[in-house]
Amino acid sequence: MQEPVYVFSADNGILSFLFERAANGPVETYGMFAPLPESGSVTFKVRLKDLSNVDLWMGIFSTPDLDGSSLLMTIPSGNPKNRVITQKSVANYETIQNTQNITQGDGFSFTFTFNALSARGTVNPNVFVTNPVSIPSANKWLFLGFRGLTGSYRVEGEFVDLVIEE
Repeated sequence: MQEPVYVFSADNGILSFLFERAANGPVETYGMFAPLPESGSVTFKVRLKDLSNVDLWMGIFSTPDLDGSSLLMTIPSGNPKNRVITQKSVANYETIQNTQNITQGDGFSFTFTFNALSARGTVNPNVFVTNPVSIPSANKWLFLGFRGLTGSYRVEGEFVDLVIEE
């Protein structure tokens, strides 16, 4: 994993996150990048406890930089037990498409599949599948993080059962 890691901690295969900004502030994004093989898939589950005025981000990027080509999926701010999942553009943060409300249960499950030319995201079990997104780069990076929105916010949860396959 590469910086910024800031509010994340790993223990026994669980990547936990917790952050609260009590004061008014601007939009800010925190997270980390992990290198991926040239082609394959990455599957993981997200368990959320709090998602107040913050969006959870998960995606595949061409470089370890939020300005690179990407497939970005988010869980928007709100009740963490019942959320929509959205595909967004990193460039303008507009929603490309989204699911209906999904119940979290024991966690929201995601799979990203990728190759040297593109990536596709799935909310498991095939609840929602994105169209392939062009990411022409032999190297791909997994991003896990969040975007705190204007004002105060609080985010708490964990990424579990991370499996990367070639």
